[in-house]
Amino acid sequence: MGGAAVDWVGPLLVVNLVRIFSGPIPATVAAVAVLAWLLWNIYLEGVTGRSVGKSLFGLVLVGEPTGQPIGFGRAVTRKLAHILDALICYVGFLLPIGDLKRQTLADKVMHTLVFRVS
Repeated sequence: MGGAAVDWVGPLLVVNLVRIFSGPIPATVAAVAVLAWLLWNIYLEGVTGRSVGKSLFGLVLVGEPTGQPIGFGRAVTRKLAHILDALICYVGFLLPIGDLKRQTLADKVMHTLVFRVS
């Protein structure tokens, strides 16, 4: 959860604050910068298994069958699959609480695991 806050919530909060206090032009520039940040994080997550937020919290994303990073394309698809987690009143994001592998619905669909490393 903390990794997601660093990767997604923080940057989106920045854009909204800039929009509220600075107007449309700076907000557009901030939105483009945040989009670049989000894409960079998805790239890192796919290639290394760690986004900036995951690195800070000692987490890694791997493919379940291989135990290796999933690559950029599958990382993008996994982010899109998180829409499934949200569609059912965000219950998909709560699945890790009772799941032995601690997978969201998107992780189950994509056959991925997120776990803590020491």
